[in-house]
Amino acid sequence: MTTFLIALLSVVLIVFIYYIVKRVRRNSALKILLRHSQKITDKMFVATLEAQATTYQQIFNFKADLTSDPVQKIWGRGIMVFEYKMQIKDPAEHDVAFFNAAFFQKFEAELNEQAADNGIISAMLSIHPLLLAIIGY
Repeated sequence: MTTFLIALLSVVLIVFIYYIVKRVRRNSALKILLRHSQKITDKMFVATLEAQATTYQQIFNFKADLTSDPVQKIWGRGIMVFEYKMQIKDPAEHDVAFFNAAFFQKFEAELNEQAADNGIISAMLSIHPLLLAIIGY
């Protein structure tokens, strides 16, 4: 009887250790993917802001080394979502009405054009590789 309990406990312990190791490996792989995606997204975002054809440099205060903050804890595992915070240079000139849906659609189109120029494609061809979601506080 004790041999059976020891064997059963050993099997349970082996299964538990297997799932812990599997979870640690998966989480470290997700962190690597997150960092890689963040670097690419930061590069595309800054390149879009610095493009000569746009006026974003006149609207926003930003640095060439602008980086994002990942917010995947809010959205869930495997979804790469990054948050950017920038100040507006002249709030009186660029009020809330200036930042309407057309402004953000144009910015998203330019962002995806920049991504296409750099060979970044989506895994699903019907969806753009970079999506812009505006969430107010």
